[in-house]
Amino acid sequence: MARNFPSRKLDKFILRLPDGMRDAIAASAKANNRSMNAEIILRLENSLAAEAADLRRKGVLRGKTDSTDDDDDLPEGMVLLDQFVRETADRVYKELKQNLGRRISQTSLNEQQQKKKR
Repeated sequence: MARNFPSRKLDKFILRLPDGMRDAIAASAKANNRSMNAEIILRLENSLAAEAADLRRKGVLRGKTDSTDDDDDLPEGMVLLDQFVRETADRVYKELKQNLGRRISQTSLNEQQQKKKR
């Protein structure tokens, strides 16, 4: 009997990768303790965030802290991209903070175990 995971309802996209890219993604994902899917998603999010930041620097997208900010004059796609980038940056920050906390905890535990062995 197949399980009905929530991820089954997410958008899917079949992708053809150039030779060697799958192995490179797999190696990077392993080094970062992520699945290949999570690695690809994070890299796409980072790329989109960098693109939005570049557009913002060029004045195409204005920062939300600008008191004269009015999204009415921006193309709908740019507004959605800007919103997506902000939400993604917040989520990535929280994920990194959580992962860093786990690694610090594991490092402390390893150090304590080393001290006990001495």
